Amino acid sequence: VNLEVPLAELGALRARIGLAGDRLAVTLWSEESGLRELIVEGVGELESRLRAAGFELTPVAVRDVAAPDPLRHRPA
Repeated sequence: VNLEVPLAELGALRARIGLAGDRLAVTLWSEESGLRELIVEGVGELESRLRAAGFELTPVAVRDVAAPDPLRHRPA
């Protein structure tokens, strides 16, 4: 699933989320450096909440450019 959330003063937050069984892969990106900094600050909490919800989670990736498909490029 690809999502884009326009945040009025911060720019657009984009996400690519892949789910295979209980395995979840999330990549977040924005061209705006300030928004990326906020994302990086909150990634630990996001990962904790997703694991608490029962997902097997690959590390959440934060990028400054479009994301590759997370289920095709996941770590072994």
